[in-house]
Amino acid sequence: MSSNQIGGFFNHLEASHKYLFRSVGVLGTANDSIIAGVLILWGQDVKPVVKLAPKYKSYNYKKLVLKNSEDKAFWLVYVRY
Repeated sequence: MSSNQIGGFFNHLEASHKYLFRSVGVLGTANDSIIAGVLILWGQDVKPVVKLAPKYKSYNYKKLVLKNSEDKAFWLVYVRY
C-alpha cells in the first residue's frame, strides 16, 4: 500500500520533475511502516513544487540544515540509497 502511495504522489509531481529530485523509501514491515525521504528542489519553498499532488498536505516537510549532524545523517542515508 505504501509503495502505491509513493507512486501516486510521484505521478502527480510529474509536472514538477525539472524542479525536483526525490529519494523516498518505505521503512518498516507490512501494516506497520512509514514513508520517509528527501526532496531536492530549486528554490527555498517546497509548497509551489509539491502542491500539484492532491494529498501533499498529508506529508510533513522539513528543510534540512546540513550543518546539523542529525539532518546530515538523514540526508546521507537517502542520497546513498
